[in-house]
Amino acid sequence: MGRKRRSNKELPRRVYFKHGAYYYVVDNKWIFLSKQKGEALRVWSTLIDKPEKLVTMKDLFDRYLIEVAPLKASNTYKANVSQMPLLERVFGHCFPDEIYPQDIYKYLDYRAQQGSPIAANREKSLLSHVFSMAIRWGAVKDNPCRHVKRLPEKPRDRYVTDEEFLQVQSIALPVVKSMMELAYLTGQRSGDLLNIKFDDMSDRGILIKQSKTGKSLLIEWTDRLKECIDSVKTIREEVKSNYLFCTRHGKKYTADGFSSLWQKTIILAVKKEKIKERFTFHDIRAKSASDSETTQLASELLGHSDSALTNRVYRRKETKVRPLK
Repeated sequence: MGRKRRSNKELPRRVYFKHGAYYYVVDNKWIFLSKQKGEALRVWSTLIDKPEKLVTMKDLFDRYLIEVAPLKASNTYKANVSQMPLLERVFGHCFPDEIYPQDIYKYLDYRAQQGSPIAANREKSLLSHVFSMAIRWGAVKDNPCRHVKRLPEKPRDRYVTDEEFLQVQSIALPVVKSMMELAYLTGQRSGDLLNIKFDDMSDRGILIKQSKTGKSLLIEWTDRLKECIDSVKTIREEVKSNYLFCTRHGKKYTADGFSSLWQKTIILAVKKEKIKERFTFHDIRAKSASDSETTQLASELLGHSDSALTNRVYRRKETKVRPLK
């Protein structure tokens, strides 16, 4: 059995990132795929033997993980990989046309009883997309998930105060401190911040293409944003890399690598009593939205097409009201 990966854990089996490019290794032969991750996974999917017969749900799950999941954003792909075994355990042995809405409702209820209603909804969404692809592949005629309503969800309401933010920054490594600052100023996800290259910067601002939505945002320069970028350049010293955030070897920080740094930082902050309650790096995105003057401005900054989503999930400050008299 091969050794477990130490980095790039989101990549499929036998796909590796080496010397700035992605390769597929077969019989000790390194097959070049591409320098771009999305294109590399697309090429990889054409080289893999796909299940010829789509008989059971397991067949559909296997083909989905080969053809569809790898082309998604890194975090979404990793989520799909962890969610699929849960679905396979329940539905894997079934014939696709023998799964009814009632069966999916039973699955949702079971997961809710386990205390995982939000995860259950995400798994149901994945199952629905599997069925949608199965229709395209000619394996089924209908998607039973479209008749199933999601479980009620309570949006996360953790708001990071200015004091908490500064206290965590005070004990954070320079790279984590700068990432926090950039996340707050731009409202972007950690993965998109780690993808920023110097080529993305111009006199107009920083061009960010969101990996989850594909939307391109031009973050205009402000004095504070310029100071943040200058501080990152200072951290890098003489390291040569086109990536804004990189290791001492010039390689881009992986999602897992930065996540590890963040977890160590937030655990240390609680241990040193800098903060009482932990918060996630993604909560900084919500702080950015919450501190924006209006919901419309927050929605534009986050790249949302629906301001209702911004208001329901990301605007977490209390609403100030005046008494009647």
